[in-house]
Amino acid sequence: MMVQVSPEFRARIDAIPDAVREAAARELERGAEEMVQELRRVAPYDAEPDGRHIRENIGWTWGDAPAGSFTMAQIRSGPDAGVEYAALSITIYANPKDAKGRPYASWVEFGTKRSGARPFFWPVYRKHRRRIRSRVLKAIREAIKSHG
Repeated sequence: MMVQVSPEFRARIDAIPDAVREAAARELERGAEEMVQELRRVAPYDAEPDGRHIRENIGWTWGDAPAGSFTMAQIRSGPDAGVEYAALSITIYANPKDAKGRPYASWVEFGTKRSGARPFFWPVYRKHRRRIRSRVLKAIREAIKSHG
């Protein structure tokens, strides 16, 4: 025996995935923008000749970072690749290049044989990741409730 539901109820149920995806995307963008702004504030200012290059080349994008970028993190809306909403991912990246065209954000973050590490990304990432995840999950719950 199949349960029959009204067209209105079916429309509400069908709208949940879109509402959840939109809510998650909104919070992911908000979190990425907050991280990028803080990264730009704390990135070492004197790591290169003009002192601003790293800061000016930190950003975020949906999906993969621009070619040649140092990918610093991906924020996802869910932990499982098989979950539809986990497909939403934002990549936070730094794309500064030296005079020879080589990306050097990772050299600053992790250090080289000639210079010590000057971490700017990982402290910011650790500070924000739980709050961003909590806000995404809260937004998803609220989107489901509002369509239930």
